[in-house]
Amino acid sequence: MIKPEFWQSKTLRKCSLESRLLFIGIWNFCDDYGVCLNSNRKILGEIFPFDEEITEKQVEKWKNELIDNDLLIPIEHDGTKYLVVKSWKEHQIVDNPSKRRYLDDNTIETLVRDYRESRESLARVSLSKEKEKEKEKEKEKEKEQATQPLALWIKDNTIQVRKLEKQLTDEECTRLINDFPESLIKKILTDMDNYKPLLKKYKSVNLTLRKWISIAQAKTETARESKKPVYWNRAKNE
Repeated sequence: MIKPEFWQSKTLRKCSLESRLLFIGIWNFCDDYGVCLNSNRKILGEIFPFDEEITEKQVEKWKNELIDNDLLIPIEHDGTKYLVVKSWKEHQIVDNPSKRRYLDDNTIETLVRDYRESRESLARVSLSKEKEKEKEKEKEKEKEQATQPLALWIKDNTIQVRKLEKQLTDEECTRLINDFPESLIKKILTDMDNYKPLLKKYKSVNLTLRKWISIAQAKTETARESKKPVYWNRAKNE
C-alpha cells in the first residue's frame, strides 16, 4: 500500500521520477522485514519485465539515488548483497509477518551499523579533501593577486613594454617577484621602456627583463670590484 504522505516526502522530492517508481517496485519484492537481494538484473526483470529500453545501468543509477538519499541501505553478508528499505514500517504494514527470508535482526542491525559508520568515515575523508582543495584554491588566488600589481604596473606605467608580443604570464610574474626585488624589476622595466629600439629587437617581456637584470647585476658587481682597495685585489690574486 502506498500512503498519501509518500508523494509529499521531502526526501523523495530529491529523487527522479524513475527512482521513485523503482523504490515502490522494490517494496513488492522485499520480505516482510524490508530486505531484498541487491541485483540489478533481478530488479530489472522483476520491476521492468516488459521495458526493453531500460538497462541495468539505468537501474543502478536510480538505485544509487535512493541509496544516496538514505532510502535504501546496501549491505553484504557471506558474499551476497542485499538492500534494506530504511523505515520499512513507515512504508508497509505487515500484520502477520512470515519467517525471515534472508537475514536475522541482529545480523541486519550489525551490517547496517557498519555501513553507516563506513559512510560517515568516507564523508569525513571527503570533507577533509574538499577543505584541502579550498586551501589550495585560496593559495593560488593569493599568488594571482600578488602578481597582478606587476602586470597592472606595466600596463599603467609603460608605453613600449606593454606592446611587446609576449606579455608576462601569472607564473612568470610570480617567479620574477620571488627572484628579484620589486624596485629593481620596476627600474629595469622603466629602462626598457625608454629604449627606443625595444619593439624591433625584443618580443618577450620576461626574457628581456631577465636579460637586462642580469646585465645590470653584472655591472653592479664589476663596479663593486673596482672600488675595492688595491691590497684587497692583491690578496685575492695571491
